[in-house]
Parts: sequence; structure tokens; C-alpha cells
Amino acid sequence: MLIFSLRNIPIGLQSRCMNAKQENKYTMYLAVKAACDKDQAAWKDLAAFANSCAKFNTCVTNIKSLAEAQERQSGAAEEKQILRQEMCMDAAVVAGAVGAWAADNKKNDIAQQVNYSEYDLMGGRDTASASKCQIILDAARDNAASLVGYLKDVTDALDTLENKIKAYGKSIIKPTEARKTAKGATEKLKKEFETADGLLEERLDKLVVQFKSSAPVFLTAYQSARETTANAATREAKTEPDNPPQSPKP
Repeated sequence: MLIFSLRNIPIGLQSRCMNAKQENKYTMYLAVKAACDKDQAAWKDLAAFANSCAKFNTCVTNIKSLAEAQERQSGAAEEKQILRQEMCMDAAVVAGAVGAWAADNKKNDIAQQVNYSEYDLMGGRDTASASKCQIILDAARDNAASLVGYLKDVTDALDTLENKIKAYGKSIIKPTEARKTAKGATEKLKKEFETADGLLEERLDKLVVQFKSSAPVFLTAYQSARETTANAATREAKTEPDNPPQSPKP
């Protein structure tokens, strides 16, 4: 008997991409696919079953790809946050060095320009954070020769900050692009689940009974995957927090 649970779903495809109902169905789909893959000799000569099985496998593959597309939305946002933190941390170090030099040389205007802590730089809108870091970099570039003794490895430090500002700037648009991709993936995901259900209920379930005599082991494995797996997945889902994403259910 083939037993699958939610733990058989790759971590990236759980909860954040599919709702609980979809996760349970996907678990069952994987079990059905495994049962069919394991005993292809039992059904390969029945053309209708073979064709429907191939289409079903395509649905399973498409569901995995679409769920991963949804996951990339979250990944892009996380990447942006990491890059922002790295940029602001380096900018705060440079700001401190420029501020100290400005104070020693009574350059009050420059001291005011770079008077930002890491906390200040992390606050506000995405573009505002990058703009503040750029102001600090510009002030440091304008006075780079004077920062020797105030900032370690001046040239490398400023080049590194510049690269991090550029990297963060590019990352700002990624979550927006990912959201557009994820929205389309959600609609396509719903259709793939509907197609897979149709292939199971209207074709494979009806055809598989022919194997009662010729391939009883395969029939049992198929039916176990279709029936027992779904129930087991449902029971397991009840033991975990159910926080489905805002996406249509199949």
C-alpha cells in the first residue's frame, strides 16, 4: 500500500502556495502517480488508460511548476529585504565615518546630510531608503581623500556600498513582477486541479476496474492512493494551523 502525507510535498509547495484543500489533493495526486509509475506494465496496453495517465502526469508536473511560481513571489520579497538590510548596514558605517570627519572639521552641512542611523535608513519607503544611502555615498565620494583614518579601506568600502545600492535598486521591482506572475499562476493552478480531477473521476477511475483480474496488485495500489491517501492527508491537515493564501480554491 502506498501511503503519502503532506510531508511528501516539497516544503516550498506547502501552505504558502496552495490552500489546505489543494495540498491534500496534490498529496493524493502524487500517490496516484507513484502507483501508476510503479506498475506501468499493468496498464500500458490499454490505450485509453495510458493516454489519460499521461495527461494526468502532465497536470501533476504543471501544478508543481505553478506552485513554485507562486513561491517565487515570497522569495523575491525576502531577497529585497535582505539586500536592504545589507545596504543600510554598510551605509550606516560610512555615514558614521563621514559624520565624525565632518564634526572634526566643522562641516556642519555635511554632518547633517549623513546624519542617519541604520534604523533611520531601514525606515520609510523602499525608494526613500535607497535615496538616503545614495546621499551618504555621494558625500563620502566627494570627500574620500579626507576619510583616510576615519573609514577602513575607503575605496573598497565605498565601492561595496555602491554595488549594494545598485543591487537593492534592482530588487525593488522584482516583487512586483513576481506578484503578477503569481496571480496568473493561481488561476492556472485552479484549472490544472480541475483537469486532474476530471481525468481521475471521469476516466482513470472508470477504466482501472478492468485490472481486477489481470493486475489486482496495481488496482489495490491505485484505489488505496485514491481513497486512503486523501483521508490521511485530511486528518493530518487538521493537526496543523490552516492559513490558506488568498487564492481561489479548485
